[in-house]
Amino acid sequence: MGPQESEMANETVMCLLTDAEGTPLGSAMYIPHDAGPLQLTHFVNTFLNNVILQYLRIYYIG
Repeated sequence: MGPQESEMANETVMCLLTDAEGTPLGSAMYIPHDAGPLQLTHFVNTFLNNVILQYLRIYYIG
């Protein structure tokens, strides 16, 4: 791996998830620049699971 490839491996991109109307679904997060479809799917699923768990804690547990 050369110096340029090493730098690309450490780069990140700021990402803000929104709903269909453009309303933010939380705060922005940094994801790896080279994240592929499987990694992005994992990030989104983890985020959605956290939102659902938070909803359940607020309305049903707490």
